[in-house]
Amino acid sequence: MDIEFDSSLIPREHGAWALLAASFIAGATVSEVHWGPGAGLYLLGVLSLFISRPGIERTLKRGPSLAATGFAGLCALIGSALFAAFAVSFNRLDILFWVFPLLLTAVLREGFVRKFGPRSLSAHGASVAAMALLVPATAHAFSGVLDPAAIGLGLAAGAYFFGPVFIVRAVLKGTGTKQASKYYAVCTVLIAPFASLIAIPFAARAVEAWDDKPRPRDLQAVGWSEVGWTILFLVCVFLISG
Repeated sequence: MDIEFDSSLIPREHGAWALLAASFIAGATVSEVHWGPGAGLYLLGVLSLFISRPGIERTLKRGPSLAATGFAGLCALIGSALFAAFAVSFNRLDILFWVFPLLLTAVLREGFVRKFGPRSLSAHGASVAAMALLVPATAHAFSGVLDPAAIGLGLAAGAYFFGPVFIVRAVLKGTGTKQASKYYAVCTVLIAPFASLIAIPFAARAVEAWDDKPRPRDLQAVGWSEVGWTILFLVCVFLISG
């Protein structure tokens, strides 16, 4: 029997792909990774597990199916095998520690989605937390050290990546973005004493978002703007790592 591939089983959220890339790059940067087979195994494992998400979510929502459950299971199996190969080959069995917080964020997100909806702040926060965990996890995997600085950077990344939800909500409602500005301003004050360079993109966003005027309902433009702001954050990560 032929089974037609369902393209909707591949994550479609451009923002999620951007956050995944940014979190991986930030973690690799602070660990001063030397690109090679090990980095390739790890990255492919991350991608495989990330791609399994829609199939897992559909299975939880609608029940098992050959297409969704099979595809998600295959991706998860491939991802697990790649991580196992990385851990064994480079003596990084301690990175399995990260399985527990990642599973916790996945369980929390599913619970929040069921209770509050997929667009709720809590569900979005759990998704961002999972991405942000990739920063210290990647640094740990490549350096072999659980560095408090990498954990701090992961927290900062999570705070930064959570902010756009306020801008998107304002755009959808046709209101100003002062709520987002206040959020970034508070984050700036909290982060500046510990990492002044990382506080720069927060401060820049606080200034840019201080606007009472409704913004055009163009989410594609917002998405491209977020790419630019994400690049600014990564530039600051490169500077503190250099």
